[in-house]
Amino acid sequence: MTPELREKIRQIIAETLATVNAEVSAPNEEIFLVETRLRQVGYSFKIFVSIDSDSGVRLQECANFNKKLREALETQGVSGEIFVLEVGSPGVGEPLRLRRQYAKNVGRRLEIVYETEDKRPTQASETQLSVGSSDDESETETLAKRFTRSGKLLSLTDDALTLEIKKRKNGTVETLVTPFARIVSAKVLASMDSASSVES
Repeated sequence: MTPELREKIRQIIAETLATVNAEVSAPNEEIFLVETRLRQVGYSFKIFVSIDSDSGVRLQECANFNKKLREALETQGVSGEIFVLEVGSPGVGEPLRLRRQYAKNVGRRLEIVYETEDKRPTQASETQLSVGSSDDESETETLAKRFTRSGKLLSLTDDALTLEIKKRKNGTVETLVTPFARIVSAKVLASMDSASSVES
């Protein structure tokens, strides 16, 4: 698949999305694009499109979008190619890719992986400090540590999210505020996972 064809397909997807949303009456029903994957499979290629909305996407809406997108692809010059088109919506357990997806999941349980920075002296600076050099002259290296936490998504700001985390061991509750810039991945927990995700 050539870069030109990839770009053409992405443009057709965007145009189809705009056409579908022009027919929507309520703002929370507007469909937004979560992910597009284009993969070569032998002499054909597969187009996977993941869509969502603030009110959720039903199976029929995925089917309707599939139909409109297929028609657009065929009428705008992709008909000479052999392709498989698949349209779906993110399910429970799939990574949240857009901040807009977090808003629709306020009140549900999430599992997040986030990074913190641990600054410590380098070996050279440790030697310097041992012979009496000042702290200002020392050098540090930043090490990233990753942590996994799960809890109820309480609220969002433009820059961070707040989780409510219940401790099984002592029955206490804590809140964890994590900047989006620190989040490596996040996913919604299924109900069975939620029941077993209280931290010890």
